[in-house]
Amino acid sequence: MRKVKSFAVVLLLIYATAGTISVPFPAAATVFQIIDITTDGNPPTLNYDIPDISGSNIAWQSGGASQEIFFYDGANISQLTNNSLADFAPRVSGSNVVWVGDDGNDFEIFFYNGSNVIQLTNNTVKDVRPRISGSNVVWISDKEVVLFDGTTTTPLTNNSLANSEVRISGSNIIWHQAIGPGILGDEIVCFDGVSTTRLTNNNLFDGNSQIFGSNAVWRGFDGNDCEIYFYDGVSVTQLTNNDFDDFRPLISGTNIVWGGATPTGREIFFYDGINTTQVTNDGFDNFARSISGSSFVWAPLNDGARNVRLARRVPEPTTIALFTLGLLGTALTRRRRKAHGEAGGAA
Repeated sequence: MRKVKSFAVVLLLIYATAGTISVPFPAAATVFQIIDITTDGNPPTLNYDIPDISGSNIAWQSGGASQEIFFYDGANISQLTNNSLADFAPRVSGSNVVWVGDDGNDFEIFFYNGSNVIQLTNNTVKDVRPRISGSNVVWISDKEVVLFDGTTTTPLTNNSLANSEVRISGSNIIWHQAIGPGILGDEIVCFDGVSTTRLTNNNLFDGNSQIFGSNAVWRGFDGNDCEIYFYDGVSVTQLTNNDFDDFRPLISGTNIVWGGATPTGREIFFYDGINTTQVTNDGFDNFARSISGSSFVWAPLNDGARNVRLARRVPEPTTIALFTLGLLGTALTRRRRKAHGEAGGAA
């Protein structure tokens, strides 16, 4: 059985004028329904981790030394792998899933197209950190960025710098690139399908970058701690400015979620393009693993337990109830006026 709970911050204004109830149409309330997709007890018999979401589809890894890949389609859970070797770091886009698998010699990239599993790499170097957008897949192969477009595989980098943490959205790709040999720190680099652009140039640590279309987000060091930065395709905006580290931002459209190392624990924060809301406040080790629209997933560390947890932005029940009550009140007032009018006419 799934466990459901809500966290809400709601502001609703109801006002009365001339004996009638007038209720303005409520703006989208900052409310999240939190659902445990897996519930194996506390602690669970299996360790669920690294969940990723795309629409109503979720993928994650689970198991002990031999991790396996699982896929949830919004209704049912399927196991995609079943072997004695480790499969890990799954990423999902629609019904397509990509992950890293141990083939007995090194790490290779595997791709599930909704029906079959295909091995995309077979070489003597480590292929890791895969990301997927539709049928496009990127990964890091021996510190270089590689793209699979559904048909062919193409290296995007060939330099003496360390490339890492690649991400993809359609034909847009973002990754970290070392500032230079022997120099500490990374910069953020973006490829739009045609040319490559460096988004940062500050000789500081920039990382945890993510991309959605032409929008990008990352964590950057401001000289005191790490803050969250947002690039809208034109300019960069600093979203946070506080006294604790903010980390692991994720983006879907203009919705952004990240973790904050607050004094009471690592909590999740959500930005909807206008306002920022703290979604969790339980003192556990929380940070989102993936976002799709205004929904996101994570696997909180709670005394050793890791279950896949889903947060969905939903209308606040109280808001809906009061809004409905306001409409009923307005309808009742109109009915009474109509009744009085008919009575006056009869007289």
